Amino acid sequence: MKSIPLPAPAESLLPHSRPMAYIDRLLETNDGRGLSETRLGPDHMLVDEDGRLDRVAFIELAAQCFAAQKGWNYLTREIPTSIGYLVGVQGFECFADARAGDLLLIETVENGVFDGFSALQIVLLGAA
Repeated sequence: MKSIPLPAPAESLLPHSRPMAYIDRLLETNDGRGLSETRLGPDHMLVDEDGRLDRVAFIELAAQCFAAQKGWNYLTREIPTSIGYLVGVQGFECFADARAGDLLLIETVENGVFDGFSALQIVLLGAA
């Protein structure tokens, strides 16, 4: 098993590269849970001219958090990576906006795997 210390740059764990890699670092991962962070820059492609992140972007941030978690698991186990896709979202609620300058923490928890598909619970833990 290969040792990759956390926190780790997310771009090294994702199939994405800038500007499409939206998260900065994978902070933690264990037992199906992942925690990532990103600081929203004013030049982020999903931040509007008023400095507000499009709320739909939260879904992509969560998908990339899970992808980074899986990427870390593949790399540490030294097995070939697998490509995944976001295939659906249920029960998405957003209670506040995120703005340029905010540090976002995104947590994903894998609740189960069904026929190769993962069911996740996703929480935006905070913006600072």
